[in-house]
Amino acid sequence: MSRAIDALGEHSPASRTVGEKMEQTAVAELIRQAIAPHEDVTSAYLSSGMHPGQPPIESGWGKGTGRILLAARDEFFRVGYHGTSTRDIASAAGMSATAMYAHYASKEAMLFKLCLLGSGTALETLQKAADPALSAPRRLRSAVYAFAFWHAENHVLGRVAQWDITALEPQSFQVIASLRRETEAAMRRILVEGIEAGEFVVPDLAGTTLAILSLCIDIVRWYPSRTIHTPEQVAATYVALVEAMIAPRCSPA
Repeated sequence: MSRAIDALGEHSPASRTVGEKMEQTAVAELIRQAIAPHEDVTSAYLSSGMHPGQPPIESGWGKGTGRILLAARDEFFRVGYHGTSTRDIASAAGMSATAMYAHYASKEAMLFKLCLLGSGTALETLQKAADPALSAPRRLRSAVYAFAFWHAENHVLGRVAQWDITALEPQSFQVIASLRRETEAAMRRILVEGIEAGEFVVPDLAGTTLAILSLCIDIVRWYPSRTIHTPEQVAATYVALVEAMIAPRCSPA
């Protein structure tokens, strides 16, 4: 089984050893360093010039890093990480390889930043949508809608973050795997609360959690299609699918 699949599969219980807590502290520090000076991954992504709804960066240090990341993302999307050379990225970014290395020390460093922006922003989108003030059914609808919408709107970055994750160095991989475990935990919490409230029927909690996340993440593989070609269409369709999957005992509150 590949590391990419492992990062989406079942994980240890919520209780963690001291060693695991220390590891999470180290992971948090690596993320903080990678997104500085921004306070969260979403802000870093919105400032990168890569988000579909944001204008490109026109000046300053960020212009160079943004051009490189955009070029790397598009080249990885087009031919894959292993099919892309640093020369290809530099050429697409309109700069020399020497100038590019002033921003990123290696091709793997670019991939790590892309995976961090992709997995981190998807997680923060899910967490923000899962408003604890909402009932479990509404929270699930909101979370699935936002998560599916994100993967449609950001399918280029999302595909790179999902398909090329196995090319990351072990330490980089562990950072991304940690974000994916948090994503799984966030969705699982919604389901548990719905089960405890008598709103959902979920015979297999781990399997259902994995199915919902995998369903949304797989959007990056096929989007857009001839029949479903807007993020709104995708999100609404997937909410309906998930609601049927969990078989609510009563009408959503």
